[in-house]
Amino acid sequence: MAHSSKPKVKAKAKSKAKKNKTQVAAYTAEALARRDLSKMVLQAYENEYTDKTSLWEQIERKAQGSIAIAGIMLAGGLAFASQLGASVGSLQTFLLVGVVVTLLFSIWQCVKALKVKTIEVPPTADDVRQLADDALRFPEKSELPDLVNDLRYGLLDLWSAYNQVLAEKCEEKAVLVGRSHSAILISALLIATVTGMHVWEFLSLIHI
Repeated sequence: MAHSSKPKVKAKAKSKAKKNKTQVAAYTAEALARRDLSKMVLQAYENEYTDKTSLWEQIERKAQGSIAIAGIMLAGGLAFASQLGASVGSLQTFLLVGVVVTLLFSIWQCVKALKVKTIEVPPTADDVRQLADDALRFPEKSELPDLVNDLRYGLLDLWSAYNQVLAEKCEEKAVLVGRSHSAILISALLIATVTGMHVWEFLSLIHI
């Protein structure tokens, strides 16, 4: 009877060791899964930031083009008005003033869109390295996984904040450029109206 307890003790020890190995394996698998998921999320944030910066540049190019178009139309409209001279009626004068106002408004909106805005850039590689060095300077080995997770999710929060601000500024710029385009269209309609009225008056004089 005295010898029967030893195998049971060994069996318990093996069972405990096996259980510990299973727990370690499960913890390692969970840690790897968390790492892979966080990498996917970080990559998504980086892609979003790249897309938003590209959109920013596209909007600014459109704003610059709109300023050029509005400037050409303004110069052409003033030249057209000077050619009409005293033959311009009160309604046509009012419409030409509207052309000048809408084109100046268009230029003003685009200038506002091009105004330099201060936006923080995401952390650089050196910033990330410094954060990692600070986090790993005096850790206990048991605290290392938590430190890595905290650093990783802290970076994700930073990227999320940067992308949100960038998206808001892009939307603000797009609204301003959209207003500029609307003003250009209105001015084009006004110019067409003045031109049509002048042509109609000219044809009426011919028929007389």
